[in-house]
Amino acid sequence: MKIIRIEKSDAKQFLSTYHYLGHKGFRSTIIYGIYDDFKLLGVCVFQGLSVPETAVSAFGLQKTEQNGLFELGRLAMHPSLSGGNHTSWFVSRCIKQLQKDTAVRAIISYADSSVGHTGSIYRACNALYCGMTDLKFDYIDPNTNKPKERFKSSEKGTAKNYEKRWRSQKHKYVWIFDPTLNLKWKVESCNKEGLPKWLSKKLFA
Repeated sequence: MKIIRIEKSDAKQFLSTYHYLGHKGFRSTIIYGIYDDFKLLGVCVFQGLSVPETAVSAFGLQKTEQNGLFELGRLAMHPSLSGGNHTSWFVSRCIKQLQKDTAVRAIISYADSSVGHTGSIYRACNALYCGMTDLKFDYIDPNTNKPKERFKSSEKGTAKNYEKRWRSQKHKYVWIFDPTLNLKWKVESCNKEGLPKWLSKKLFA
């Protein structure tokens, strides 16, 4: 098997089939695929930070200081490679290749708790576990059932027409390669269930 850099068009159908978000669109900066001969068996997508506020929270870096910061935005493997250490092996190789291909300072990734993900793959790749995202809610458009990204100044007072729905929390993980970065997120330890110890005690007591 070999790992190569691929185009978004090459990854799109694979992610639509094997990623839990299905056909939902995704951003990308650099994408790697793992191939067995000519068969694509895995995709790892790195992108710029979704929102600049992430770097402010994580490192205290303003928008003009965020070059070299990435998110691992999508990861999917063919069922034939599920189990064992295939996925962690793939991710670790992709991270090493990203370091060769660009001046990466840090990578942030999230594991979505709403679908049972805890980030065991990221821990196997030596990521730092930094707890869960803050509890937030979205404004849902009653006509489209889609979240409202933002309200314009001309839409002041219209939020009452939208449903407030709690957003699922995600586990946060960070890889740091630039020693000058000062991580402001608290690093927590995990147990074998893949959850932070304080949360695991509540769930498994």
